[in-house]
Amino acid sequence: MRKKYAAMLAVSGGLVAGTFACTTMLGSSLDDTFDGVASEMAEDDANTSFICQAEACEALCDAACEGFACCAAEGCEAACEGFACCAACGAADAAAECAAAAEEPSVPRTRGLPQPSPTFASINSPSAPVTAQLPPPPPEPAAERPPLDIPAYPTWPPEEASSRVDIGNLIPNRQGMTLFDAGQRLRAALDLADYSEHSFYSVPGGFILVTQREQIDTEGRTMPGVARFQQPGEGRDASMLMRIRDLFLERPPSFYRYLAIVITDRPFGASETALSAAQATTNVQQGSTALSRDARDIAFTDDFLAIALIYEYENPGIGTDLTMIEPGRIRPAEHLELSGLTDALPRAFAPTGAQ
Repeated sequence: MRKKYAAMLAVSGGLVAGTFACTTMLGSSLDDTFDGVASEMAEDDANTSFICQAEACEALCDAACEGFACCAAEGCEAACEGFACCAACGAADAAAECAAAAEEPSVPRTRGLPQPSPTFASINSPSAPVTAQLPPPPPEPAAERPPLDIPAYPTWPPEEASSRVDIGNLIPNRQGMTLFDAGQRLRAALDLADYSEHSFYSVPGGFILVTQREQIDTEGRTMPGVARFQQPGEGRDASMLMRIRDLFLERPPSFYRYLAIVITDRPFGASETALSAAQATTNVQQGSTALSRDARDIAFTDDFLAIALIYEYENPGIGTDLTMIEPGRIRPAEHLELSGLTDALPRAFAPTGAQ
């Protein structure tokens, strides 16, 4: 009398529950299934068992039917959630094959049994080495350009100004210019606006051009004639008695303006150092009268900032001391217009022959 065997895995509540059951089933259909599997396995010693696909199958083979797994039965894929397990193998062989399978990077499909789901394989099977795709290294920073060969501005970043304004819109033409050309044309603009004294200093990425301090009225207009560049207490026509009186007696307050134009291709802020009126005078006296020749090798491109720093000072009407006004009383655009630079800058930077 033949005894009919069949093995089948039922996963109750999913793998999380971890409960496996092997059910003996009767019926000629399962008998035929078992006989077919056993016959095929006997024909080829190299394939006498189905390879376990992961470590979970090792426990299955050991526990279910003493080494017999039921995954060959119809409906196994659904019951085992896609795991292809051992079938009709001895307990010892199954354990050895399961251990070997756990170390394999991948397992070939055998005898048409369901293959492990990608999720299971990716979690439980060692994966092939992956070469990391690293981003290309960042480009090497450009070599820092040395400063121009003229005196360096005494304080950098520059002292906090009463106001500042971008004058790039007043420099419409930069094509083909060098930094040296820009300095020459800025100096020409100051000459057009009747600034007779000015000095150049080097700053990181460019230069700064400063003007002599001038006297202005309460609205920002330059004082007429020689009074424009007179300082508190000065007066060519004043007698000694009047000068002594001005030093000690109150008079109407007076106002002054000092300009510094920065040309650089690097952003900059402001230092906490205050610019005294005396230092402003020294700056004009100790700078360079022109840019150095190395400025001819630097293209004056749109990357360069053009910023006017405006410093306002007030004398209260007694003595000669000047106090910086911060923030300024007058809008920076008005300073440029009343100083004459709004008209002079475009003229100085116009193409040759159109000035």
